[in-house]
Amino acid sequence: MFITQLIGTIVAGIINYVTANYLMNTIPNICTQGNPRWTCPNANTFYSASIIWGAIGPIKMFGKGATYSSLLYGFLIGGILPIFSWILVKTFPKTKWLEYIHFPIMLAATAIMPPAPPGNYPSWLLAGFIFNFIIARYARAWWKRYAYVFSAAMDSGVAFGAIIIFFVLQNNNIEFPTWWGTGGNTGDGCPLSHANYYGIMPTNRPIINTN
Repeated sequence: MFITQLIGTIVAGIINYVTANYLMNTIPNICTQGNPRWTCPNANTFYSASIIWGAIGPIKMFGKGATYSSLLYGFLIGGILPIFSWILVKTFPKTKWLEYIHFPIMLAATAIMPPAPPGNYPSWLLAGFIFNFIIARYARAWWKRYAYVFSAAMDSGVAFGAIIIFFVLQNNNIEFPTWWGTGGNTGDGCPLSHANYYGIMPTNRPIINTN
């Protein structure tokens, strides 16, 4: 297992570097508002974090009277919720499903929500519920033998699918139809992302840059 993870990390690092270098040199206006299909959410998140913690400083963002000072209550809530779930388990010992409530895991998953679109979470929840609850309970032998392999196969399928879609279709200017699954008319899955404070969409310019 260690050798597999080590080799995978080395190969992934090389491929990630080569792919990133290729995209930065070939995709026009990548990681800018001029190309809504390549918004680079991870890069933008790290950039925003560096500005908040480096240039602006945490005091101006989260200090007393600051705009986001109320977010600090999250530390208190995060410390109380596991105690609350523990009390529920002790109070209702016959209710077995309470043992599976794990607030640290659920809250840690939300940490990747800024780069990951919120629409990903329902699909993750559905897949996890089907395989790790229904199949694990009613087809235990299959689950023990194939669950890990199937998970790795789905991850690999997504990676290979993305490569094929880019080089075969998008790299040849063959685009998928615009629908909500690919980000809709705004390209980011948020219909109001280009609206003003009152929720009014602009009418004097196109939402997506088609140049």
